[in-house]
Amino acid sequence: MYNLEELLRSDERRSSLTRQVLDAAPADCLRSLKLKIISNCNLRCEMCRYWQMPKQQLPRTVIFSTLEHAAALGCIKVHLSGGEVTLHHDLVDAIRHGTELGMRMNLTSNGVLMDKPRARQWVEAGLRAASFSLDGVRRKTHDGIRGVPGAYKRTLRAIRVVVRENERLGGKLRVRVNTVMSAKNMDELPALLELVGAMGVVDVMPMPIDGKRAIRPTVKQIARFNAEIAPRVAEIRRRYHMPIDAGRLYPFGRTAAELDLATQGRYGFGHYDQHRCYAPYYHAFISHTGEVFACCMTRDRMRPLGNVREQTLSDIFLGSAYQAFRQGMNVARLPVCANCDQYLRENRLVDARLAESAPPRLRLPIVETV
Repeated sequence: MYNLEELLRSDERRSSLTRQVLDAAPADCLRSLKLKIISNCNLRCEMCRYWQMPKQQLPRTVIFSTLEHAAALGCIKVHLSGGEVTLHHDLVDAIRHGTELGMRMNLTSNGVLMDKPRARQWVEAGLRAASFSLDGVRRKTHDGIRGVPGAYKRTLRAIRVVVRENERLGGKLRVRVNTVMSAKNMDELPALLELVGAMGVVDVMPMPIDGKRAIRPTVKQIARFNAEIAPRVAEIRRRYHMPIDAGRLYPFGRTAAELDLATQGRYGFGHYDQHRCYAPYYHAFISHTGEVFACCMTRDRMRPLGNVREQTLSDIFLGSAYQAFRQGMNVARLPVCANCDQYLRENRLVDARLAESAPPRLRLPIVETV
């Protein structure tokens, strides 16, 4: 869900969303799309299983058709991911096509295959943001998590190359870093911020580790992080003009209740027990097989809402299955929603905007997650 604050300044848009939620009015605006174009990966990350999956990728024709329908639905941001996106031969053409359709094209990469020609292609195709995965400031930390020796060195090189080529060509590409936070590497965050901030990275997004085998920090470790490390993180972020908010400073929560939930991987911190998620109204996720879900957290945890290999994205997003799912989510969220921190800020924003003018029944507590 991209830039909802701007969207919801409109009385008409707030009224439309209210009608969709309360009266099951048809959805009318896809705001953002996450498109996994490939399952292939060249790393062996301990928290991910894509490298263990059968190798599969979306065909060029499906990607282009999906981008065209997304644009027609009003989409303004598309995030391309994998697997590893640089392994898809049509990546640059997909970036260019989405840009020509007027959408902001972003991607996530491990950076292992990055070189100057590829960076130049990204900039010239109009890519607006590249997020590189970097899980520590030490080689041993990153390579241990990512499962391939030398990955750390190559990812740092990728960041330098893309920043320099973008500056040289006068592009609009912003480089970010995603770091998966666990008990293994949480203490390295300040040094990581210093390292990549000096390289020209505009943001570092801490992502609490998920999964059954995740090495999550204890309550005691989180409390120490909040007391000792978070203030240093805030100071470094200010120095490099990076965004500062609760999620970036306290990824494992702040209150005693939140810390306890974080140790269980419940990063939604209880928000969805009595609040809606508006992602199904403004966002969609498409897997490397073409299956459409409400978001990446719901992949393989619900029945697909359609498949872009067989139907258009427009038919799926505006169709009866998607609409029925939205209404069902207004009554009770999926169990996995308790683990999700991706849209907390956006959902709280929507709640606040709708509360300004919405009918009282929209603001009533909702049945607990099942």
